[in-house]
Amino acid sequence: MSKEDAPLTQQLLIDGMLPSLAPLLVECPGKREPLCEVVYAYTQPQVLSRLNVLRALKESMSQMPAYVSCLSYFLPMEIQVGLQDEHLLRHYQYYALVALQSPQPSVRVAGLAMLTEVSKEFGNFAHNVLHETDTFCNLVADDWWEVQGQLMLLTGCLLEHAASVQAEGTSADKDLEAIRKTAEQRLLSVAEELMSLKGRSKVVIQIGLCSLAKVLRPYPQLLPGYVAALLQQPAQFRHRILEHQGSIRKRYSIGTSSRVYEECCLLDYWPGVDIARTMAEVAAAQNLPHLETEHFEVLTCCLPESSVDLDDTWLMVFEKMKNYIFVAFLDPVLHDLAVEVVRRYWLCRPQAAAQRALDASKKTLLQILRLHYSDAATGEAKIKETALVDFLREMKEAGGAVASMLQSVVDQFREVFGSSRHPSFSAGP
Repeated sequence: MSKEDAPLTQQLLIDGMLPSLAPLLVECPGKREPLCEVVYAYTQPQVLSRLNVLRALKESMSQMPAYVSCLSYFLPMEIQVGLQDEHLLRHYQYYALVALQSPQPSVRVAGLAMLTEVSKEFGNFAHNVLHETDTFCNLVADDWWEVQGQLMLLTGCLLEHAASVQAEGTSADKDLEAIRKTAEQRLLSVAEELMSLKGRSKVVIQIGLCSLAKVLRPYPQLLPGYVAALLQQPAQFRHRILEHQGSIRKRYSIGTSSRVYEECCLLDYWPGVDIARTMAEVAAAQNLPHLETEHFEVLTCCLPESSVDLDDTWLMVFEKMKNYIFVAFLDPVLHDLAVEVVRRYWLCRPQAAAQRALDASKKTLLQILRLHYSDAATGEAKIKETALVDFLREMKEAGGAVASMLQSVVDQFREVFGSSRHPSFSAGP
């Protein structure tokens, strides 16, 4: 019927269906999204038609919070059919800003979701929302996890927009540029506060890790808090966003009005070398006694494929972390992870970089061999000798500079510490 006589169908929707659907939309939050899809299935994809239906729906619904919640489901449908009319989008933006003042958390969530949706799709509206930061940045103190999560999504979206404006240099007006910079600083403060782990839900942190991954390059001041949050996430949460499995959509709460969130693979967006460098600097500054499994998981994910050359920054990371890496060599739990990192550096491209990594390894490797074969009890578990010797033999078989370095270290070890008491080792490389 909608195809044969679209105007009549829509009028029947307004006169007959909406009065019946309105009570359901108010009383059944869990059914709002599918019911909104039904409403728009019989609405013409023109701006005036959509506005008429929205106006009629508002008049039929007795509660503004429920209407705002419905708008948050209608907005993606507008975008999907390409309706980019300024008046229509301003309708959504107005009610989104009104929703932020609601005492109901679910309504505040709906308002933030609409601002994120419109900012993500339309640069000019993102600019408008950027100027409204003082109306929503105070929600950083909101104690409802989903308000924090949606605020995190909006913050990441607006920072991405602000960074693109700055990179393009499209803002010539000094007053507008000053407003943008002020808003940018507010958003950075919000991001840092939400990622600060001060009683934050692991779900909010997960949302933040995904939403901020794209803006770490233009805003490196976020890196320390970002890395700390990533390392402290539960393993199952961290693994989901470090594995190459594409984006997945998750509903973190079973509540009737909870939103669906997208978890992306961080490796597709983050600056891996900056993550690794920050982790190395923090470990050195905190004088950590050793690294944990999560440090190595993140480091191995940061390292590029073997076909990619390692630059000076990567070599600096190795220089800062080599002591931790070689200590992990002797740890039964961390040995395999440490071996993977060392192998990547010793066999890296270009050859000059590999040589620098090998030269930086000599002294530390010698100390590690001494520690492993020392008679002094350390109270810590060590790997089996065969695991250590097998890796050294594998590396020696690679030939070239690696074999020369290993032979030099082994000769030094035998000369200084002797080898008669360690037959397995003396038969090694």
